[in-house]
Amino acid sequence: MKKLFLMLCVCSCHLMMSAAGLTVTNLRVDGALRPLGVGQEQPIFTWTVEDGGLKGVKQQSFRVDVYSNPRCSKRVWTSRNQQGSTSWTLGPELDCDGTVYYWRVTAWDNKGRQCISKISSFIMGMKDLGWSDAKWLKGNRQDWERQDGATVLRKQFTVQGKKILKARLFASALGVFDVYMNGQRLGREDHEGNYVYDELKAGCVDYRTVVPYMTFDVTDIIKKGNNMIGAQLTNGWWSGDIAANVYKKPDLAFMAKIYIMFSDSTETAFVTDNTWEVNNCGPVLYGDIYNGETYDARRDYAWTSVGNQSSGWKPAELYQGKVDSISAFYGPSTMIRPQYEQTVKKVTVWEGTKQTGTTYGAINVKSTPLLDGKKGFVLHKGETAIFDLGQNMVGWPELTVQGNSGAEITCHFGEALNDDGSEAHVNDGPAGSVYTKNLRTAKATLRYILKGDAKGETYHPTQTYFGFRYVSMTASEDVTIIDLKGQVVGADIDEYGTFECSDESVNQLYQNIRWSARGNFLSIPTDCPQRDERLGWTGDTQIFSRAACYSADMRTFYRKWMRDLRSCQREDGAVPDVAPLGRYGNYGNAGWGDAIIIVPWTVYSMYDDTEILDENFDAMTHYMSWLQSNIDDAYSFNGAGTEYGDWLAFEELDPRYVSVCYYAYVADLMARISIVLGKDEEPDQYNALSSAIREEFRKRYVIGHHLTHKSQSAYVLALHFNMLEDEIDYENAKKELREKIVSNGYKLTTGFLGTAYLCPTLSEYDMNDLAYDLLLQTQQPSWLYEVNHGATTVWERWDSFTEGEGFNKHEWNMNSQNHYANGVIAEWLYRDMLGMGADYEDAGFHHIVLAPKPDMRSESELPPGQKRIDWARGSFMTPYGLFSSEWRRDKDGKIHYTFEIPFNCKATFYRTMPTGTVLPMELETGKWSF
Repeated sequence: MKKLFLMLCVCSCHLMMSAAGLTVTNLRVDGALRPLGVGQEQPIFTWTVEDGGLKGVKQQSFRVDVYSNPRCSKRVWTSRNQQGSTSWTLGPELDCDGTVYYWRVTAWDNKGRQCISKISSFIMGMKDLGWSDAKWLKGNRQDWERQDGATVLRKQFTVQGKKILKARLFASALGVFDVYMNGQRLGREDHEGNYVYDELKAGCVDYRTVVPYMTFDVTDIIKKGNNMIGAQLTNGWWSGDIAANVYKKPDLAFMAKIYIMFSDSTETAFVTDNTWEVNNCGPVLYGDIYNGETYDARRDYAWTSVGNQSSGWKPAELYQGKVDSISAFYGPSTMIRPQYEQTVKKVTVWEGTKQTGTTYGAINVKSTPLLDGKKGFVLHKGETAIFDLGQNMVGWPELTVQGNSGAEITCHFGEALNDDGSEAHVNDGPAGSVYTKNLRTAKATLRYILKGDAKGETYHPTQTYFGFRYVSMTASEDVTIIDLKGQVVGADIDEYGTFECSDESVNQLYQNIRWSARGNFLSIPTDCPQRDERLGWTGDTQIFSRAACYSADMRTFYRKWMRDLRSCQREDGAVPDVAPLGRYGNYGNAGWGDAIIIVPWTVYSMYDDTEILDENFDAMTHYMSWLQSNIDDAYSFNGAGTEYGDWLAFEELDPRYVSVCYYAYVADLMARISIVLGKDEEPDQYNALSSAIREEFRKRYVIGHHLTHKSQSAYVLALHFNMLEDEIDYENAKKELREKIVSNGYKLTTGFLGTAYLCPTLSEYDMNDLAYDLLLQTQQPSWLYEVNHGATTVWERWDSFTEGEGFNKHEWNMNSQNHYANGVIAEWLYRDMLGMGADYEDAGFHHIVLAPKPDMRSESELPPGQKRIDWARGSFMTPYGLFSSEWRRDKDGKIHYTFEIPFNCKATFYRTMPTGTVLPMELETGKWSF
């Protein structure tokens, strides 16, 4: 092994010298670094080429080679030399039996330089045929009222005394599962060699159509002789309240297969069958997505070790339900993300209340102890400790405590504190206590029963998650609280976007947006992470999708979610409001169902991923056929349904107006998509359709060159989707939109859909000053009102909380403080403020539309209390490498620009001159300053 390592080092040094700065990095298979269990027989290979910022350099050609051994001496496939600058290719059909493959990329640039990447690897999954002998074993769902232990299953098996060449475990479940072998919880090595765990396996999917399986490399865990495998099951997204309307709270189930190949090429396998045992003796007494976890540390996982003689085991029952399809897990794993871990900023211990003349009074504070992770403090029976983590986050707490065996700690979670203890402010407890009213029926409760270790014990849950900033803790008897940390849990997505500017409130807004996305990207793109919802709302997803792609690598995450969405599409073509189907939601609503077209288009334009267009094209056309069937006596082009309209807007707008605008938009996108995919007839058909929709729109909503609907969103949608006919129409709409905003004190009134296009439309139609006016507004409704009132994530509503009035009175039960939809302004920060635009005809930023729009307002034009933004900078990772943009105003008022154009890319820089004219300049790869 050491010789191989030295040989690779020597080769790498030689290549680095010969390439003179050219490197090939970021090798991914189906979007993942060194993945386990690749399910696609033809994986997609991607990579990044870097050149040190030299100008005018691009990839001339590439070759991908796949090998069966790490020495790269046995090649099983080659792409051969391919001309062009693309950084992805479709791989070959490969054996799906847990085989490990090794691969590398060779790239040549236009300067004649060659570079070979380091070797990477991936492990294939298993074909459906391989499950033929395995049986689904039954597990019991957990009830809140009867927390008598999660189902655990186990099997002792014997391996003959031959050298093991490779061993794989393939495991699947209906419900959340964990697997153990020889007393060890199974995880995997990440690309840096750390042993990590995938949490909440195997995620949220449409179980009606496909059940995912996970792959584990157990080569170094299985030993000669006796071995023990164990599994634990909880409700998850299958049998909990979160999907009760879909699956009706059925039994849980588990299936697994252990595949072993020996050095003499012989094979053996062990599968789930009626020789397995079942029990409820594990430490997890209860686990549910909405309601939390109960954990008894007096129990342990000894039952997963060889020779364990614990009592109560019975023969496992076979699951009697039907499972239609099993497929390899796809998408980013859900993991603890240690780089975002939060520490406690303040501890408040209280007992009893003080009368303040309000409904509940105020908490009676006894102490504010320090939490240093060493000595800790004693939480007495009858007291409540509130831990403020300083950041609204998603995940769970890691507790370190010391106390008697059997002592029970109970934690509740909230995003905010009750502000004055009154019902008038929609409080649900004394001022200063943790506010939980907005969780609705989600119990979101963590119970931990101590085992009584005198040295202390550390625990975090694994069967649930919470959205919270504050933890409220009580104990059944005196216990010592040594430490509490906030472990962030979410999709393992690379977050590479950066943004900052001269205004600290805007910087905080950007961080709030990132934290909302981070918390709601957990297996699927959820609306909120705390209440009894946490669903993949399609409208929220589509409006935020481009903003998300600027901040993080969303390609695989969205491709996985699009599979969920397709599986939920109705036979007539209608698209659901949520995917996978869940507790709430309907079908066929404008701005929501249109996600089936908008999200794939966004991913394509941001990553040059034609596969996502091809995968979804049939579903898109099916949806368009359904839209075309929605006619009435008066009009032929109505678009989708009108249940939501411009959701949560401060001004009313006819939902049908919204649906017609979106209909025209998706017709345009279908024409573009058809061109990209090389369709012959569809582009003309969809272009004709979009023209007809717009013509009818003008008959319905335009009289005498003026729109009949006068809300901010009405103007924004008409302008952004090009619904008007002539220059007079557009000039009137621009003028009236400006008047609407100015007369409203430079405050917005838009809802989810209007907000998505508000600032981009203003910048597009030469009203960039108003975009800055709205961004920097601090009065409600505005983005910075939230920031200035302590928000650390994006609120669901513009008036989720109002100073002097408390929490929203009218919709307290739909009042999340972690809802990324209105964070769509991040797209404007990147695309308009910094000018980092994609060219839809040359996708993936292969050609960049570089049109920064600095804050050019004069001092006399600034609304009261605002200051001009004097500099801004940001960056993100394109498929071809890092792209950065910066502008800065000097003391004389001149704007200076600095850009870095990624390898393989070119840009057209639209520079605004002092005279107001726009001068286009062509830029090649490299660093530029003006």
